[in-house]
Amino acid sequence: MLVWGNINLYLLSLNGNYTPFFFRSKKQPKFNKKFNFMKWTKKHWFWNVLLVFTFVLCGGILAMHYKNYVTVGKDDIIFLSGFYRKSIAYGKLDSVILVAHLPAMERLNGFSGLKKEKGIFKRVQDSLFDKKIAVFLDNIEQSKIKLVYNDSVVLYANLRDSLETSLLLEQLKTKVKQNTNNVD
Repeated sequence: MLVWGNINLYLLSLNGNYTPFFFRSKKQPKFNKKFNFMKWTKKHWFWNVLLVFTFVLCGGILAMHYKNYVTVGKDDIIFLSGFYRKSIAYGKLDSVILVAHLPAMERLNGFSGLKKEKGIFKRVQDSLFDKKIAVFLDNIEQSKIKLVYNDSVVLYANLRDSLETSLLLEQLKTKVKQNTNNVD
């Protein structure tokens, strides 16, 4: 900023009434030209399509991961939450219990946000065995159902409402009892 002894020269240049000689050029910029939004949108249609596609994609992913979808079938139970899906046959279930807290785990992939926790984890204490634990939690503060199947594979799950979680627990316990009675 060059001002030689007179502040008024600088203030006049800010108002646009006076341009000092060192800012003058042969072609003066036009500041009174209005921005035409419709002309800009027609010119840059690709970016508009990309923006709408991005919003639709993010909304779809959010809807997929919004809650756990549990399907209790005749022979198996299916946990589905977005990209994560586990299907467990009732004959392979070893134990179904309700736990208050998760053990210390390291996330291999997945996400957590607000009260949700979903993904594939690995227990911190199991450094010798590479056992992966599936976690489908809609509310991390509530009790969780711990499913052990195939002798050592673990899955933790709960639903938004604690009543729905307890109903699911009772259904799974009856299915496990029926399968153990059928085997004997």
